[in-house]
Amino acid sequence: MKIVGIVAEYNPLHNGHLYHIEQAKKDADVLIVVMGGNYSMRGGVAPMDKFIKTSLVLKYGVDLVVELPTVYAIQSADIFAAAAISILNELHCTDIYFGSESDDIKYLNKVAALTEKKSYSELLHEFMTQGFSYPKASGMALESLGIPTLESCDRMNICYLKALKDLKSLIVPHTVKRESKYASATSIRMFGPSIDMVPEEIMEYYRNYGFNHMNNYYDLLRYKITLNSPIIDEGLENALDPNQPTYQDLVRSLISKRYTESRISRYLVKTLLDLKLDFPRYPSYIRVLGMNSCGRDYLNTIKKDINLISKVKEGINEVLDFELRASQIYSLKYHSNVFRKEFLKPIIV
Repeated sequence: MKIVGIVAEYNPLHNGHLYHIEQAKKDADVLIVVMGGNYSMRGGVAPMDKFIKTSLVLKYGVDLVVELPTVYAIQSADIFAAAAISILNELHCTDIYFGSESDDIKYLNKVAALTEKKSYSELLHEFMTQGFSYPKASGMALESLGIPTLESCDRMNICYLKALKDLKSLIVPHTVKRESKYASATSIRMFGPSIDMVPEEIMEYYRNYGFNHMNNYYDLLRYKITLNSPIIDEGLENALDPNQPTYQDLVRSLISKRYTESRISRYLVKTLLDLKLDFPRYPSYIRVLGMNSCGRDYLNTIKKDINLISKVKEGINEVLDFELRASQIYSLKYHSNVFRKEFLKPIIV
């Protein structure tokens, strides 16, 4: 059997994602998505909740949707990727499909191997000691070694490839060409969707509710900052000014040569969620958010081999407890009570 995996956030689901699903589905017996939920790797809340996202991707061809726990979903790219790949590995995936600007898996494997070499590490350290952020220093190190600047998807793909190697995974990686005709999730969040960018269901949701945003939680975040409880290091907490008029103003006031917008946004989300948990490198359980009959049949063949949480309740796992607390916070400023849905059975279509 060909068990294909995808890692995604769908913030929001758009036509480029549907193309990715369609291409990954072509030769798959089962298509599994490991999905970030109510919060994002870039820092911030998801524009719509994980249960809505799950229902939509099941409608558009995915067979099984598995949660990437929030504690991993709001980390840097390396940690995010390692956790997601470990879940696909546990689910016995045979293949994984990445969206890619280069559409060249051999080249990406070459770059991933280069980042393991001493020459890269030395250059990376040199640029970081000059005060550059990690992403900038990494790009400069690769350019010094003859590798042109990678675009966003391919930078993430390097993290996935390194995770596959670290786990000694047998999953075979493939690329799906990222087509420029599809608007990015970032631009859709910034400027709003249109019918030529997203499925009709996303348009309808946007017309009814708009997209959820960290601005909605800024009063809660300001309260946390005022309590002097930021989850932040290296003195940056001293620059936090809760009197900034908006969340965007606060983020902009903190951006520097060393601190990127994404890094700052992740720190602020961790502060909002009070993340102090010493979590394991890889998730210790599998939680299904939704499935169709194909996904359910496949899950039945492997469930004896995995630590599957079939009934969600508090007190059985620290990472799951954090997930529930994060869901409560998300619900405070959202249009519906997502927290209550956490205890329901997985969505089945």
